[in-house]
Amino acid sequence: MQEFCVRLGRTDLWARLDLWYEAFGAQSKSRLIQRNVDREFGVRDDLTAHKKLEFLEALADRWETLESDVATGSSRSYGDLGWWHPHRLAPWNVVTNLVNRRRRDFLLQGGELGRPATGYLYHYVELDLFTEWLTLPYATLAAPPNLDALAAAINRGEINGAHVASLGKGGFALWCTDDSLSTETDPRAVRNRLGLDHVRGGWLLEIRYPYRLIEEQGLALRAPTVLDACARGGDNWVFVKNHNTGGPDWGIALDLGVPEGGKGGPEAVHDVPDLRRVVDLAADLNLRAIGDIIGTQHVDFERILRNRVV
Repeated sequence: MQEFCVRLGRTDLWARLDLWYEAFGAQSKSRLIQRNVDREFGVRDDLTAHKKLEFLEALADRWETLESDVATGSSRSYGDLGWWHPHRLAPWNVVTNLVNRRRRDFLLQGGELGRPATGYLYHYVELDLFTEWLTLPYATLAAPPNLDALAAAINRGEINGAHVASLGKGGFALWCTDDSLSTETDPRAVRNRLGLDHVRGGWLLEIRYPYRLIEEQGLALRAPTVLDACARGGDNWVFVKNHNTGGPDWGIALDLGVPEGGKGGPEAVHDVPDLRRVVDLAADLNLRAIGDIIGTQHVDFERILRNRVV
């Protein structure tokens, strides 16, 4: 990130962000997020140089405001603050705060990607969360949730794409992948291949939907960025920025099943489509409930940082 600022002759901007950058500290997980920042604003071109500069200038302003509020004890930013240690703001929470304040400017700003070869995209979600996306009366299955019964009904075809009211909350990035896991039956393998560290157990649901579902609403499939990954909290899951030069390209998830971190499945993002506008295409959603995850996956962030594969 420093090199990017210097290359543009903006040493003044780096001087304003130096303490924010140093606030990542020495913990391995925070250093992974810091490495993502370096890649995003260094070797990667998923964001344009103009958008990078716009974001860094806004970040410097936001950092100075929050830091001042902490120093003076002001309640102006109360509720916006996350702590790295008793007297410092967590740097990724500042990014989260800024992206959520200015979603139109900084969310889903990665370069556009082409149509997937199969014409379909895949989204994986915890089944209990999916119950909130169902139409009534099917949504009543979620109160209280009997996920085993719901999974069975989905896999029998009794609940299908025609019963889905939404694919998530608008205003956030919907993360997706290609068909590389479409025949996988082990839910732990799916969780691990997509780096879903936040999924600690329960059923996973695969949603296959046609690319036309977003294309016909003027939505673009985009390269995932650090800004997208931080929108719901940068330390809530494992995101690894593509280390290859260039872009825009699909991202590469971190395979949690490899102790030192391996190459997982491809990942991209797009805005949440309005299923009411494309009822015929929405009915083409295919649902598949996948197993029941038992146990968590240990993530050794120190080994991941030493691994040059990712």
